[in-house]
Amino acid sequence: MNLSVRSLLLSSLLLPLAAAPAHPMPTQQDATEGHTYPPEVSQAIVNECLTAAMNNNLPPAQAEAYCTCSLNEMQQRYSLEELIELESRIQPGQQLPPEVYEVASACASHLF
Repeated sequence: MNLSVRSLLLSSLLLPLAAAPAHPMPTQQDATEGHTYPPEVSQAIVNECLTAAMNNNLPPAQAEAYCTCSLNEMQQRYSLEELIELESRIQPGQQLPPEVYEVASACASHLF
């Protein structure tokens, strides 16, 4: 997967957080149903998300919960092949696919 595209995807997941008020963190969501990405893919997604979250001044605990939620939501919704296809549709300067906003909104509504 192209890291710059993945970074764009993960950074865009943080857009709804900019105006979100802080609330206590719920228990982290478990991805027991859906798809399981290879460990190196999962770790890369979370690490890039954490970097983007911290760059957007999200406190570490909230960033961790949000990024874990984002990974879980993606695994519940998309196979690895579907995730790669979704990433391929993201073009710099273009509107993001609605699926990106759906994942972001799901996590923001769970956490904030």
